[in-house]
Amino acid sequence: MTALRSLRDALLIARFQLARAVRTRSALALCLLYLLGSTGATYVFTRILLQIENETARVLKVPIVERPGAMLDTLRERGDLANILEPLVGREDLVGWALEQPILTIVHFWFALGVLPFLAVAVGAESVAPDARDRSLRFELVRTGRLELIAGRFLGQGVLLLVATVFATLGTWAVAMGAMVEQPAGLQATTLLASAPRLWLWSLPFLGLGVACSQLTSTVNFARSLALGAAVGTWILFGVTKTDWAQGQPYFGALLEPLLPQTYVLDLWGPGWAWAGSGAILALLGFVAALVTLPIFARRNL
Repeated sequence: MTALRSLRDALLIARFQLARAVRTRSALALCLLYLLGSTGATYVFTRILLQIENETARVLKVPIVERPGAMLDTLRERGDLANILEPLVGREDLVGWALEQPILTIVHFWFALGVLPFLAVAVGAESVAPDARDRSLRFELVRTGRLELIAGRFLGQGVLLLVATVFATLGTWAVAMGAMVEQPAGLQATTLLASAPRLWLWSLPFLGLGVACSQLTSTVNFARSLALGAAVGTWILFGVTKTDWAQGQPYFGALLEPLLPQTYVLDLWGPGWAWAGSGAILALLGFVAALVTLPIFARRNL
């Protein structure tokens, strides 16, 4: 009964967190920010693609085009598109599969991989600190425990990120339909939506870092700075694990790499459901990260 009560409390707190985000319009701000970023990035890519297509048209001595997309098949046959996609996809064995996807789906995915961690830590940093500052947390803690509070805040902010991730696909879809030609609307929409859960799972470890930092202070800006520093630190540590020095240490990489989200990022891109296992690990890392500072939070006088 205690476990069920804890779960119920966490779900109630998550629902309250979502309702407050809608009421204060922070949910709308997050969705719009992500949407604008995704739309802008994919539109810029279409301008680059247009220049590539027109340069190819000049080489082949065919009419240039006003909107990109008409020469994608030609770029595939010439290998130009593979050269563009290889640095985006990250692995040669997945380039062939990526060539079958709408190109803006790939651009959207890799743009989101870079942006989502920073959005996630910013969202997580706002989960506890504001309420600790005005001491409104006391009213919730009268009815539940601090573990349930943190779990509920993490779940609520996680659902908010999921909504924003799905919402952002609308911008990329609109760019594909309005700024390009010969793009199948149905395939573009389904591939974008299929990428949304993968991107959401990628964001969860960074959300957990934000929630953890939010428990340490009553100042949102300081919590956000700590969380951004922690997120950047994960990339630094991941880079260190790839150095010759780290490769020469038998236990360093083996112990550290499984704890870093970057270890699993390439597993999220590919056919089928092979990504689900790495996605589950990312979700677990996010929840564990959110609880790392719970012992400190549990001793805070709120």
